[in-house]
Parts: sequence; C-alpha cells; structure tokens
Amino acid sequence: MSERAELYEGLEAFLQHLFCLAESDELSFLADVELSFTQVRALFVLAAADEPQPIHQVAHRLGLSLAAVGRSLDGLVRLGSVERRESPADRRVKLVSITQEGLRVVDQHLEPRRRALRTFVEHLSAEHVRAFLTALRPLMAGDHLTAGPSAAHSQLPQTDQKEIHVHHSR
Repeated sequence: MSERAELYEGLEAFLQHLFCLAESDELSFLADVELSFTQVRALFVLAAADEPQPIHQVAHRLGLSLAAVGRSLDGLVRLGSVERRESPADRRVKLVSITQEGLRVVDQHLEPRRRALRTFVEHLSAEHVRAFLTALRPLMAGDHLTAGPSAAHSQLPQTDQKEIHVHHSR
C-alpha cells in the first residue's frame, strides 16, 4: 500500500471513530430543533459564505432544486435563522444570509464534535501533541484545505473503502 493510501485510510478511520462518538448527540440535536437535513445543510452553506448568497447558488451547492431549497429557506426565515432580501443589483434575485440565530444553531450542531475532539486532545501525551502540531502547522498555513472538491477528489488514492450509509429522517 502506498503512503498516500495508508494516510487516507488512517485519517478516514481516525475521523470516523472520533466523530461517531458525537453522532447520537448530533442527531438528537436535529430532532430537538425540528429542522430538516436540507435546512441544516443550508445553514452550513450560509455560515461558510462571506456575503449574502443568491438562492439559486445555495440550491446549486446543495445539489437540490431551486423550489426545494426555496421551501427550506422559507422555513428558516420564519424561524429567524436566515434573512432574505432583494439584490441591490437585480431586484429579481433574492439573497439569503445567516442570522445570529442561525449561527447559534450551527454552533450547537457542531458542539458534540468539538467535545469529542477536546476529549481526544486532552488524553494525548505531550509527545503526541507536539507531533500533531508539527504536522498540522505547515498544512494549516498552506492552501491544502481551500482546494475545490473536484481537485481534492481527483487526488484521492484508490483503496478498498467501506461505505457507510446514514439515513436521516425528519
């Protein structure tokens, strides 16, 4: 097995194990806030955006129809998690942005993963902390995480991967 394939498999197993620890809390959170999976995904897209997004662009990012995303965003607007307004450049275009309430929802959704990660880091030896930092610092200083998904996907090693299918229901 090549080093890239070994690294890929190791990182996949590591992250899968780490975040499986938080999965039940994440799913409980979704049930508690009564948001659809599409609504949560839309909040994440808007939280990552630097500026208000046209609704059609959110639909494109989610890989869903404009009508389906429009309905999901309508619900988020009613809940105060998303703000919708006309584009100053073209009144036919509706722009959406996340509100402080929406950011709070995203933050709450991520908290179980943060907790799992904090627990992992707290249990590392000082030697392992230094080793992780030595590896992470140059990676975080570069543009490794900003490459588009198609570029990142084309560089993944071909391995025998186990697929995990998670079905989310409302």
